[in-house]
Amino acid sequence: QGLGRTLQGHRRATVAVLAPARAISPAERRALVRLAVDPAGADLVLAGQGAGTVMRCFGYRVRRSVFDSSRVVVGEPATGRGPVWTHGDLVPFRGDTSAPSRAGREEEGACPPVVVLATDTLLGTEDGRAAMMRLTVAPHGRTVLLLGDAALLRNRALRGGDVAPIVAEAVL
Repeated sequence: QGLGRTLQGHRRATVAVLAPARAISPAERRALVRLAVDPAGADLVLAGQGAGTVMRCFGYRVRRSVFDSSRVVVGEPATGRGPVWTHGDLVPFRGDTSAPSRAGREEEGACPPVVVLATDTLLGTEDGRAAMMRLTVAPHGRTVLLLGDAALLRNRALRGGDVAPIVAEAVL
């Protein structure tokens, strides 16, 4: 609630959660999701497995692979820059995100209701898995950008990788 009030005066704000080192609490998760659906909210950028609990509220989760990386590919011909590798991709989350308690109240870990109007896969891996997606969320058309691996936002990927123009355009 406090962050939403802080952002109220801004015309279009973005809040980024980039590979958080500690677990996101249920209250923080609810506050972040509400930013995407409230009139005084913000667009979201969620990157990496640490942001996965928030991603689940939008219907996706991070599938992490520690030992097996995948090359991220651009839909158009390569720019001549270097390859970018990811250790996480995005897959649909089929679990229950709105578990009501016996008293009819939201459970502490439940997500606020979310309606995704459109889904666009911006980057994928060579074997066809989603690496970066843009969601449009009702009712205000806010954008939620999901990245399976925060490595897509690192300097090395942005300065020398094939995916740099797409990532920079989506985030900025």
